[in-house]
Amino acid sequence: MGSPRTVIALLQLLMVGSLVGQSDFLVMTPDPAVNQQIKGQAITELDLLQYAEGGQGLTLNPQLPPHWTWIAGRGTTSNGQPVEFFFRNGIMFATDVEVCSFRNRKYGHSFTDRIQSNTFTIGIRHDREAVIFVATEEPKEVRLVVDASVFGEEKVIEFPLGNSESQLIRIFPLKEPYRP
Repeated sequence: MGSPRTVIALLQLLMVGSLVGQSDFLVMTPDPAVNQQIKGQAITELDLLQYAEGGQGLTLNPQLPPHWTWIAGRGTTSNGQPVEFFFRNGIMFATDVEVCSFRNRKYGHSFTDRIQSNTFTIGIRHDREAVIFVATEEPKEVRLVVDASVFGEEKVIEFPLGNSESQLIRIFPLKEPYRP
């Protein structure tokens, strides 16, 4: 067996390009330089979003440069409930946003933690529709593995994404929810 440094280096090498679960707080934009600047900031500190909790519920409004078509975030909470969102082409998709100045699609359940992915991914659903948002900073062949508990069988989805691109995958109508 090698030294501890060798073992750690091998583990890091094996992890590069591998599929990982999606759970930590992160906001992602189409601009890699901005992503580096905002890394580690709380959602309330970001100038890119109007974020407020109040009597009407959670307010979340993107304040994006004109040439951006998307922004996404996951791993934050509002009133103790997890919040995941993505704004793409003028529509806000979110799990717990009540007030938004754009068209808003509210989804009740997140399944992000049941998606293994080699890039930034959010999965949310309600009733008979699910959406998966995928984004990357650099061109890559995206590979998603959606756990069988989400759709009743494991789903593998693969496709290319270019530099700073995002993709929305809509799945509907869903079959009855899978019951273990």
